[in-house]
Amino acid sequence: MSSKPLKGISKLSEDAFRINCECTSDDHTLDCWIEVDRDEDVPMVTMEFYLKTWTPPFCGLWDRICTAYEILVKGVTIREHGILLDREAAKNVVQALNRKLKEAEKEVE
Repeated sequence: MSSKPLKGISKLSEDAFRINCECTSDDHTLDCWIEVDRDEDVPMVTMEFYLKTWTPPFCGLWDRICTAYEILVKGVTIREHGILLDREAAKNVVQALNRKLKEAEKEVE
């Protein structure tokens, strides 16, 4: 990424990025880890997303109980997350991914 800050995305480390929601709420921030998979034959990029999900302490208590039950019994819970990006921010996120793809292709050559 360039040295000047790009709208909608900031670089946290070599492979980690923070994608900011247009609503400006920190609760909607999405941390993304984009890593080049070191495969000899096929250039691959691994993307992992980290987000916080929470409910206020006594608001939605039933939802919290259901979520805990899902994790204890099924071992998994599924959550949705939406993020609003304007055109410029969306382009910057795509450019970050494209740079990682080019890095993967160079390693295979």
